[in-house]
Amino acid sequence: MRLFGSIKSKIIYSFIGLTLLLGIVTIWLVYSQVNGNSKDALIGKGKGITQAMIESSRHLILTDNTFRLQELIDTLRLSDNEISYIYITDRYSMSVVHTFKQNIPDDLLNLTASHDISEFKYFYLKTENDFIHHIIMPIDQGKVGFISLGLSDSYRRMRIGSILKDISVVALLCLAIGIIGMYILSGVITKSLGNLTRAVSKVGQGDFNVKVDIPSGHDEISELAGTFNKMSEDLKKYISRLNESENNLKRAQQMAVVGQMCAGLAHEINNPLDGIQRSIEVIRKTQGAGDNKTNETLFVLISDGLKRIENTIRQLLAYARYQPHFESVDINSIIQDIFRLMESRIRENEIEVVMQPDKALPLLSADRNGISQVISNLLSNALDILPKKGKITIRTLWRPADNIAEVYFDDNGPGITEEINKRIFEPFFTTKEMGKGTGLGLFISKSIIEQHQGSIRVESAIGKGSCFIIELPLGKI
Repeated sequence: MRLFGSIKSKIIYSFIGLTLLLGIVTIWLVYSQVNGNSKDALIGKGKGITQAMIESSRHLILTDNTFRLQELIDTLRLSDNEISYIYITDRYSMSVVHTFKQNIPDDLLNLTASHDISEFKYFYLKTENDFIHHIIMPIDQGKVGFISLGLSDSYRRMRIGSILKDISVVALLCLAIGIIGMYILSGVITKSLGNLTRAVSKVGQGDFNVKVDIPSGHDEISELAGTFNKMSEDLKKYISRLNESENNLKRAQQMAVVGQMCAGLAHEINNPLDGIQRSIEVIRKTQGAGDNKTNETLFVLISDGLKRIENTIRQLLAYARYQPHFESVDINSIIQDIFRLMESRIRENEIEVVMQPDKALPLLSADRNGISQVISNLLSNALDILPKKGKITIRTLWRPADNIAEVYFDDNGPGITEEINKRIFEPFFTTKEMGKGTGLGLFISKSIIEQHQGSIRVESAIGKGSCFIIELPLGKI
């Protein structure tokens, strides 16, 4: 199909079609002209022959010299192959002499008898074997008699056919030469277009240094090549400026995230530090006189505060040091592993977990530890928010058309308000009680998914539960 769909073939086929059309029209016009001219010439010839015969036959008819008259028409008949027959009739249209083997056909005699012929008459007749140009020339306006001459049309047709044959040969030769020329010309054009196509493909792949050779001359192809080179150079400058702007935007976004994280980190550390400081102050003031039980409680508070600070710092360090290691993983298997690790907590909270894996889901290229952390965070959050006898449904789905793997975490919990939904992936944002969450789990989970070129979102309504949806490209394995 490529052969018949290429520009080169279209140019050649268009040229052949146009040339054939012009050839047919030309041959038809030549035929019409030659046919008309040759017919007029043949009629003129017949008229000239009959007029010449009048002078030599008038006296012979009047003197009834049929022998000499017969000799005259026989000689004339044999001298010209285009003459099919000659016959002379008297003024009553009765046969005098003729060149037929037998008698003159009645239909020919009737042409003279049935017409008032006082001057030249012409008829085009069709016989069994030929077409005849029948000419009747009156002698002295028919008072002496009539000369009838039949000229065969076959020789004229043969000459026309020969002319058309010669024209056709010349036309085919011109067509062959034209096809060769168009093949070479189209090759030059398509070669230039092919170079442009390959250059455009490279530009599409991000290579803005590509240039195409500009053909010599000042035609459209050279102008197109020059325009492409200018476009490539302009795109290079534009992409450079765009990358610079994008880097500035990323740095601004990173600084905003860093500022937000620093504010959250300060809050997360200041609260336990404040409690630790107050506890130490109480212990210091009651030193030697304090209640051992009270001191023990204060020491527990100090320990919990330090653990909270440690946990926050540990999560931030894990996030900062995270480097994904991509390999072929089975996401259904990862979900099963996380479920087994958290099975005791699930049973303790009397939570029903329903898993609906898509068994047709192929392996995907991902970081096993990162995906495990995301699924563990989502499952842990669902367990934290659900009351006893709640339900969690985990589904996987493969979209072959988009080559996307989807993971759905449905729960029948209280749901999430629209305000919370807008901030749920922000660092240090949490709806849990003080000391039970740092607000980094979903933020880190979103970062991990985005490093996999995927996305995570939540759909929820108050009283109708929540659904976290993860989309991951399968990627190259």
